[in-house]
Order: sequence, then C-alpha cells, then structure tokens
Amino acid sequence: MNKIISLCIISLFVTDCAHFLKRDPSPGKIPRRGVNIPEEAGEYPEVSEKDILRGKLSPFRSCYDVTYYNLSLALNIKNKSIIGNCQINAITQNDFDTLQVDLFDNMEILSIKKSEKALSFYRKHNAVFIEMPDMKKDSLFEITIQYEGIPEEAINPPWDGGFILLRKGAISFNTCSTDIW
Repeated sequence: MNKIISLCIISLFVTDCAHFLKRDPSPGKIPRRGVNIPEEAGEYPEVSEKDILRGKLSPFRSCYDVTYYNLSLALNIKNKSIIGNCQINAITQNDFDTLQVDLFDNMEILSIKKSEKALSFYRKHNAVFIEMPDMKKDSLFEITIQYEGIPEEAINPPWDGGFILLRKGAISFNTCSTDIW
C-alpha cells in the first residue's frame, strides 16, 4: 500500500511540475521559466545620429587618452543652475586636428581654452567637436571647458539621472552618464 501511494505522489509531482514550471513536456521545445520569450523578433528602436555620436568610439574620441579630470561646480540653488569648469589633461594617441567630448546640449559652453588661448568648436546634439590644429602623437595637452546651464531634474530618483533639490537647499546629483560632467 505504501508503494502505491509513493508511486502516485511521484507521478503527480512529475506531471504537475511540468505545468507549474510552464514547461511544455513535449520534446524539442525550449523550457520557459518565468521569462516571456517571443516566438519571433519584434521591432528594434531606430538608431539616430545622436545615438551614434554618443555611443560610437569614433576617431574623434579615440585620438586622445585622458589622464586627469579636474571638475569644479558652482551651484545656484535659487535658479537651480550650475556653472562648471572641466579641465582635461590627456595624451594624444595619434595625429589629429579635432577631438570630441560630450556635454548635454542644455549646457551652454562659455569657453574652451588650451594654454589660455580660445579654441574653436562646434556642436552636434550632445557632442562637442573641438578644433585643435597640429596635434602630434604622444603629446601631452590640457584643455579647460567652462559651461553653464540648468541640469535636468531627476523625475524618478534614484532610478534615473539628474539633480534632486532636497529640503533646505541641499542638492543631490545622480547620473548614469558623464555628459553633464
């Protein structure tokens, strides 16, 4: 009698486990455990020029190797704005005349200088292209970028990036990106 009960319990366990784990007991099927795997691929998001500029390791990004960043920020709590300086020390990896850094386009660039001399630059979305004529491989250089603006506020902190104005004027900053410096 005990053997019959044991066999019944084991057979119920085996058949119910297949149902419980949402596994199709038929051979050749991939088991699905709590994850909805679609039968065919859906639509992928369209990749924009802005995405490529921010994500691709282009010759404008790989032409230098940063050795040091010196960041300084002045916060204006009343206006929820910042003024910042970003000093970048780097070594050239090859000869170039233009390099790329990223800065959100809601930040206005006040100046970009090398050895106190103003450099020309242009922007494309969040990418900043700095013209630096006659840069030779293995040269050390330093540039300083001064900028200002009103950073985005975090809508759902801490899960998204941005500034958070706390009580009594304290500010918290959370970001997944260095585009704001």
